[in-house]
Amino acid sequence: MKRVFFPDDFDRINKKFFNNIRKNRSFQHDPSGWLETESMASKFLDLEPRFIEYKSDYQNQLSIQKNKIINLLNNWENETLHQDNITLTNSVTSGSLITLLMLKQTGFKKIFFETPTYFGTIKQAESLGYEIEFIPAYYHENFEYPLPQNPHKNSILWTTQPRTSIGINQEKSRLSKALSEGFFLVIDEATETLFPSFLSHLSPKENKSIIKLRSFVKCLGVNGIRLSTIIHHNKYRLDLMNALEAFQGAIDLNSLEMVVRLASNTKKIQNAMEIARNQVKSNYSDIKLNCTSESIVPLNIDNGYISSIILKYQDKGQSQIKNRESLLRFFSKNNTPIILGSTMRFPIHHGFEFIKVNYFKNQTNLIGAVNLLHKFLLSDNSK
Repeated sequence: MKRVFFPDDFDRINKKFFNNIRKNRSFQHDPSGWLETESMASKFLDLEPRFIEYKSDYQNQLSIQKNKIINLLNNWENETLHQDNITLTNSVTSGSLITLLMLKQTGFKKIFFETPTYFGTIKQAESLGYEIEFIPAYYHENFEYPLPQNPHKNSILWTTQPRTSIGINQEKSRLSKALSEGFFLVIDEATETLFPSFLSHLSPKENKSIIKLRSFVKCLGVNGIRLSTIIHHNKYRLDLMNALEAFQGAIDLNSLEMVVRLASNTKKIQNAMEIARNQVKSNYSDIKLNCTSESIVPLNIDNGYISSIILKYQDKGQSQIKNRESLLRFFSKNNTPIILGSTMRFPIHHGFEFIKVNYFKNQTNLIGAVNLLHKFLLSDNSK
């Protein structure tokens, strides 16, 4: 058959002919590129020149900004990272997608998700065609779980730190065992508030089988600043960079500049994390005081800001499905949306329900929801 199209071999061409020119920005001319463009319209709109160019963590385009950000990460990780050990992304969600794509392209096929886990990552893995297995972790076992036996050499263990929706720190010995047994370990640290980080002893820079995903300010309850990072061994930098270009593109300029400014004062960031932890502790204490029924139990929260409340259903004879529907109807009638444990992939706990709690919500939201849980238990709906 006569060829109609050449394949898109940009990466091959760039690597063979132009990579060093672009990396060093040693252009004689650059008619096709996306850097150092001009915009007459921007002058008409009185926009500053900094708004014209793309800001993407491609090659060394952000080397100045990354040097300042790395200073924060080195203190946070108790580590000495280099530019090729981090890849900047718009969010941990986009970072997880880029990581999943890179690992799939390098031969990984199966993911074991520790539970509970983040729903978005599951949907990403499904879309990319991974074989997925969930590892159940139960309340009555303190959410401990055994590692899967005899993992395939191309298997990923996907975890969160702190563990999402239960607010506890990881079991360090289990993660070390997972690495020794051949798992590739990805740690989503979007809500990590400890400084140095709780798992700073696990170094992606030194260990090719570890990748960490980290948000800079999400852990502080600041969501409008859109910048996160993938922390990785330098061997993955090129593949992550190429995945970044295909699945993300440019970074928001204002977010980048804000994180660079915040990163210049590591001590202030550290103090902000302490303030965030104290806010969470205070709200948790208030919720616990208001949970006066033995059937309403807030899970302890040691780190981060996402945990859950356990509701013990009154009617043990009624099916779990009917209990859930009764609970949801009650909260719907009271104009109070809730997120149940199934969304976070809690395994089924017969007679129990897990309800997600965001401890950055104000007391009106938190205490009001707890009061509704008490009313539900006293209502005909719960019987």
